[in-house]
Formats: sequence, structure tokens, C-alpha cells
Amino acid sequence: MARFAEKNSIGNSLTTLIPFAVVSAAIFFNFALCFVNTNILSITSLSVILAELLIISFAFLASLRFLNQTYLVLIMVTIGYTLTLSLIRLNVSPERGFDIKIVRDFLIPIAFFMLGLTIKNLRHVDVAVKWISTVTLSFAAFEYFYLTTFLKYFDVLKYYLARGTIAGSDSAHALLVAGGLYFSGIRPEAQGRALFPFLGDHRVSSIFLEPISLGYFGIIIVLWGLVRSRIDAKIHFFPLVAGLLCIVLSDSRFGAGVIIVASIVAFMPAPMSQIGVLVIPLFLVFGLLLLPEFFNLSTDLGLGGRLSYSSRVLTNFDAWNWLGFKASRLQTFDSGYAYVFSGIGIVGFVAFWVIFLSIKGRSIYFNVFRNLCAAYFAIALCIGEGQLTIKTASLLWFMMGALAITWVPAPQKESARLARHKRAVFPLSGAHQPLPVDGY
Repeated sequence: MARFAEKNSIGNSLTTLIPFAVVSAAIFFNFALCFVNTNILSITSLSVILAELLIISFAFLASLRFLNQTYLVLIMVTIGYTLTLSLIRLNVSPERGFDIKIVRDFLIPIAFFMLGLTIKNLRHVDVAVKWISTVTLSFAAFEYFYLTTFLKYFDVLKYYLARGTIAGSDSAHALLVAGGLYFSGIRPEAQGRALFPFLGDHRVSSIFLEPISLGYFGIIIVLWGLVRSRIDAKIHFFPLVAGLLCIVLSDSRFGAGVIIVASIVAFMPAPMSQIGVLVIPLFLVFGLLLLPEFFNLSTDLGLGGRLSYSSRVLTNFDAWNWLGFKASRLQTFDSGYAYVFSGIGIVGFVAFWVIFLSIKGRSIYFNVFRNLCAAYFAIALCIGEGQLTIKTASLLWFMMGALAITWVPAPQKESARLARHKRAVFPLSGAHQPLPVDGY
């Protein structure tokens, strides 16, 4: 009997450690490759692609027992649809080459949501959040206080040159502007730091190598802290403080704005917030399209300049761009909606958004977290597509899967409200029997 209990304990440890190892690999692999490229041997863009494919494959393998017919169809449709549009764009805009990145971007949600379904206890996710946040903040402090030493071991500019993100012709400018960090690693003197200016113009990137990704990570950690605070009816200080520190260190003005919105949405009734996040992309896209009519477009590198650029890209779209049949004439790195529309078409985006918001979990708290994430995605798409990358999206979708499969008793008032608004359960997560918050 004791031997059986020991084997069972080992099995439970493995089922917890494997998913966390996969998520950690998704978050840290770019940082590890940067170290390898700086100190051991040169990497290439193929190294990065293969690493991402390997991690996504492991995510699917680790959650294989949840791979039912619904998920299989969803995976095949996602791959088939995105590849078909990529091939059409290759034929219409051959100068842009074959776009495989968009396929990866929409496989990540499925892979890591399924991986989250393997978690038996939300407290396990709390432990992972603490560990990842502690490592992130430790390297953030290292970068902030010992920047020269940090760059000696993690040459960020050299890494992005090796993987092809920064062209060789731009390297001299990047070195001049950011001193070896990513382009946005130093605030321009004319612009200055927005959050706690006494910290200086250095925007910390830590393990994410880009300040915007550290800001996105901070947002995700705060969102988790908000929903866990609601679940336990007590404040979870660690994720809230750690997330805010990441936002401040990266000087993410956008992140600070999202946190304000999220704090309001988190304590709204879930059905009410769901209606809001369902239509928010429509209002934001129309706002971007109408921006030139009512405001003088800024050309600076701040938030106004990025919104102006996003507006300019969208207003230059023709029908083929909106349908995803032709690549954008302008680069879409700083225009998330343009990136998504030109990648999967407006039809594909609407389908993704409706499916996303129709996923059902086993408690009202899943709906709260899903709506918070939807608000974050919708707002972030105004200024870029970095929130779709594996180094931050993997953790968010993993958290969402863990919340989807965990049953948490809701207060009586919220339970009654949820029952009145109950709809057909989407088969991605709602077909299982309820589970207690502490596990199966």
C-alpha cells in the first residue's frame, strides 16, 4: 500500500512538473538562446523556429489525453486555414515571402490551453507564477544595476541580428539608440520615462529581451493576482506586486492603463463584462480608422505615435488586405489589428473572437479571467502583436486552461446570476464533471 502511495505521489509530481517545464521553456528559451549566441556559438533564425516548434509539440504531447475530436478538428482547421491564406498571400505578394509565423501564433492558444487542463490545483499555478516572477525580477535587477555585465553575457542586439529580427543595416542605429539593448530598451531623451522618472531612461527587459514583453508579462501576472484574490476573498499580494514591478521597470505606460481597466472589469458581473469585451474590438478598430479625421497624427515614438501608425496601416488596407489575401504594404509589427487582419482575415478574426468568448469553464471565475484576457488582447492589438508571441502567450493560455478545468464554488448571488445567463457549453472545456479547487 505504501509502495502504491509512493508511486502515485511520483506520478502526481511528474504530471505537475512536466507542464511547468514546458511553460518555463516557452518563457525562457529566447533568453537561453541569447546566452548561447553571446558566449558559445552563433544561432540562426532556424534555431528559434525549431525551438518554438519543439516546445509547442511538447505542449501537445503533455496534454495528449485531452486531445478529443473537437480539439483535433480545431487544430486541423487552424493549420489548414492559416496555411491556405499564407499560400494565397505568397502568390499575390511574393516579395513578402511565405508567412509561417501566423500559423504558430494561432496554435499557441490551443496547445497551452490544453496543457493547462492537465493541472489539478490552482495552487500549483501560484507556485509556478512565484518561481517565474522571482527569476524574472532577479534578472531585471541584474540588468538594471549591472547593465554592462548583463550585456557581456546577454548581448541582446547581437541575438536579434542573428535571428533576423533586426537587419544588419539597422545595427549601428540600434547600438547608438539603445547601446546593445533592443531598440526600445532606452527611452528617447525628448520623451523620457513615464513611470517613476527618477529610475532613468533605461527600460528593463530581463529574460524577455524586450521591455514590451516584460510589460505584457506584468499585465498577465496582475490579472492572475486579481482573479485569485476574488477566488480566495483575500488579496494575493505577490502576483499583484510582482506584476506591477515588471510594468514599472519596463516603463510600460500601456501596461499601467490596462491594469486600470482590468481592475474595473475584474469586479464587474461576468455576463456584463463579457458583452463589453465581445464588442470592444469593433469600437477600437473603428476608432483607429477614424483617428485621422479628428486628430493630428503624431509621428513620435510614444503611445500617440504608435496609435497613429496603427491607424495609418489600417487606412491603407484594401479589400484583399482585410480578407487576408494580400500582405500589408506597410509593416504590421506596431499594428496588431493590421497584423491579425492581414494574417487570418477579418472573417478569421471574428471566428477566433467568438470561439474564444464562448469557451466555458467550471466556475464563474474562469469567465472573469477570460474576459480580463480578452480586454487585454483587444487593447494591446491597437499598438502591436507582441502579446501573441510564445514567451508571454504561453503562460496566459496555460493559466486559462487551469482555471477552465477547476471548479471553484461561487458566492450564492454570483451562482444565481451565472445560472440565469448560462448558455450552451462550448466543448473545449465544459464537457467534464466539476472538480474541486484542490484537485481531481
